[in-house]
Amino acid sequence: MATKFGFSGLSNLTSDKSTGGESPQEIIRGRVKSVVLDNSDPTLFNRLGGWQSIGAIEYDGVSNPSSGTDQSNTIGVAYPLFPNLKFYPLVGEIVTILKLPTKNVDENPTDTRNYYLPPVNIWSSIHHNAIPSYVSPPDSQQVSYQQAEQGTPSSISDQESLISLGNTFVEKDDIRPLLPYEGDHIIEGRFGNSIRMGSTVKNASIPNKWSTEGKNGDPLLILRNGQTNYTDIPGWQHITEDVNLDKSSIYLTSTQQLPFFPSSNIRNSFKNNDVKPTDTNQYTQNQILLNSGRLTLNAASDSIVMSSPKVIHLSAEESVHLDTKSKIVLSTNKIYLGDRKATERVVLGDALLQELLLLVITLEGVAEACTTAVAGPFPVASLNTIGGNLKATCADLRKVLKKKNSPLLSKNVYTT
Repeated sequence: MATKFGFSGLSNLTSDKSTGGESPQEIIRGRVKSVVLDNSDPTLFNRLGGWQSIGAIEYDGVSNPSSGTDQSNTIGVAYPLFPNLKFYPLVGEIVTILKLPTKNVDENPTDTRNYYLPPVNIWSSIHHNAIPSYVSPPDSQQVSYQQAEQGTPSSISDQESLISLGNTFVEKDDIRPLLPYEGDHIIEGRFGNSIRMGSTVKNASIPNKWSTEGKNGDPLLILRNGQTNYTDIPGWQHITEDVNLDKSSIYLTSTQQLPFFPSSNIRNSFKNNDVKPTDTNQYTQNQILLNSGRLTLNAASDSIVMSSPKVIHLSAEESVHLDTKSKIVLSTNKIYLGDRKATERVVLGDALLQELLLLVITLEGVAEACTTAVAGPFPVASLNTIGGNLKATCADLRKVLKKKNSPLLSKNVYTT
């Protein structure tokens, strides 16, 4: 008789045998006791397969759990079902376990091992869905879980929680789930990070901040890391993303208008007749918007290329700095320095030196004539003195003008 795998055992979903040995059913319910995430426990790590054991769990039964560190009632071990989608459970969470073939299926079709699916959504919480099996929580906490079962998840603070969910995971009471809209595909992490593949949703019963423009169904993609810290909203209440207040976010829009206000909107470089970018909170075409406390763009091996058919605008409340070891090239028809209303033109240094050198040559002739100036038989003392001084000045100026790298010319700035 052929062996049945996986979903062929759906009829056994509600059964749960936890009194020694493996259950013969194809679908098992298990409560997570430990998760292998590294090799910090060499014994467990090596026993479950070395580096191939990453993500493996130890589990026990749901209806008759083991307690403390006693391993006698442990049912077994299960491995992640999906190779490319990693969502590892926490200690105490309930998972569905399937018996499926191993790598030896060609030689032995009956050879199976356990694979687990993501945690069961016990509390409807994106943060955790654990039901501890070996710690009896205080009455106040038990009431909280009962409320959660009725649709009001736990609001216990980190200090009040006695649940062990692992070695580093900290239970928080302010990780709020995202409010879904029709057709949304949402991926949420446990820590306030999410991806929403959604759309414009007009006239929703609970409005969002990106649907004032466009048509229903216009696509939108939001990547968010670190949600807004709402102090007036319970931890279990659903929220929507906030482009201004979330820690870090990327918005890929199509027709949506985002109520985004930049940290600096200085536009003194524009005149009335200049082409100006549309205000960020008024733009309704496709765009990519990045917002965070700090943005770092780094090209490790090649270039950063920015281009626009209209305007590239840099605005900062304090300063804009450009540093390079080689050169900065500005190629354009006009450059305004200091102010957009500037009218004075910059001189060409090398051409000016040539003209000054010609002037010096003429002045040297004047100086020579002054040094020998006479009125009849008598020298003109004042002209003779001025001539001598002018001659010395011209000689000094000639040296400066004739130097290969004249100190009168900039060593760094060139113009055309």
